[in-house]
Amino acid sequence: MAISISKPDNLQHYRDTIELYSGEYWGAFDEADELNGIFAQFWNGNLMTQAPDLNVLDTLTTHFCEVVNRPVAGMIGDSDQTSLVLGKFDFPASAYDTNRSEGLYQLALEDLQLCEKASGDQFSLILTSEADELLLFDWLKAYELEAFGGEASEDHDEHITIRVTQMQESGNAWVLLDSELPVALSGFNATLSEIVQVGPVWTPPEYRNKGYARAVVALTLKAVKEKGVPEVRSVCGQSSCCKSL
Repeated sequence: MAISISKPDNLQHYRDTIELYSGEYWGAFDEADELNGIFAQFWNGNLMTQAPDLNVLDTLTTHFCEVVNRPVAGMIGDSDQTSLVLGKFDFPASAYDTNRSEGLYQLALEDLQLCEKASGDQFSLILTSEADELLLFDWLKAYELEAFGGEASEDHDEHITIRVTQMQESGNAWVLLDSELPVALSGFNATLSEIVQVGPVWTPPEYRNKGYARAVVALTLKAVKEKGVPEVRSVCGQSSCCKSL
């Protein structure tokens, strides 16, 4: 639950907690006291913004630079907004491990075509409720550490244990079996009757570059298509993989 800390001029500051996966937020308000931009930094140092008016975002970024001394680990968001913020920080090129744009893809499932790999007879899906809990724990832990950064800890392990339970209870995540061998994981991190959003997708390093991620995503989309879901969205940095579905 957010708590109001202060309101200098037209900026509002919120902090939820200082715990793992928490964040700190700054909001910009217009003269009618309507929120028109948000700037956030999360527990792991990552930034996110939602401020389509770049003048508002510039004000929020300037304020952030003036009042916050914590390191910035990364940023995720709209490319125009991200470019403005990172431009204000003026980081050298050597500061970036990764700096790329990713596409938001949308597919009407009536147009879904399974890739050749996904059509193989050796493949089958099982719900995560049927999968080994220890395997799911190891995979989800590795996925989050790779995707979001940070370090392994007891708190993170507790979080992963909860995530495994939630995933198994949701009915929205599957494990791909190749001749009964678990090789990949895919699910949906947002679901409505009319649309789903893909994530997480995980293939252990020892099984990568074999087409398993493409196959598991395609087969999970086929599963929800058969349930009557008409549309899917995915954020993906590899357009060839997303466009192949």
